[in-house]
Amino acid sequence: MLSPDLDRVAETHFFLRPVLSSALKSQTLTTEGQQHFPGCNNYNEVWATQLSDKYFDMGTLIRAAASVETGLRDYYVQKVGHANLTQLRADPKYKQNIFQRVMPWSGKDGAIALFNSIGVDLAKMQDFASVQELVLQRHLYAHNLGVIDAKYMADLKSLTGQDISQHPSVLNVFPAQDVVWFEPLSRLDAFINAARSFLRNLQ
Repeated sequence: MLSPDLDRVAETHFFLRPVLSSALKSQTLTTEGQQHFPGCNNYNEVWATQLSDKYFDMGTLIRAAASVETGLRDYYVQKVGHANLTQLRADPKYKQNIFQRVMPWSGKDGAIALFNSIGVDLAKMQDFASVQELVLQRHLYAHNLGVIDAKYMADLKSLTGQDISQHPSVLNVFPAQDVVWFEPLSRLDAFINAARSFLRNLQ
């Protein structure tokens, strides 16, 4: 049950982003531009230096996670026979934002319990662990533009076992200074592919 939204996300990341980057590389900075952006020879280098490429990717990651949420919603609606979202919202099992609550700690108010009630065990599905992390990273980027806090660090460690407190960009910096966590963006290819595989296998 692949979401068309996720196809558009994949198009943005795997096709349009490289085209954009290539176009920016072809735009050479003027002498005046190089004075404004020392060390940069073209607009792609400016894009990266200003971290605009990272924030572009944040938007793509947010869209990927939202596509998983809507994919889960649409599957549930179809599976139980609702005709529209109005009927879904009248469903006694439905709770607002339930399709983004895919964490082990979401409990009876989360998507895992909801899908168990219709005979679908999300926790046993291939790529579900990657989908859970994708949704966790979406929360970080959508609500805090990547600035970590103690709750995010604890949730990440609980979900994946990853302790970022010892990472060089975090150690001896956080919490005295805000830290923007870009690392998940380096795995955006894998997150998108895992999300596509997960939704395809949702039968």
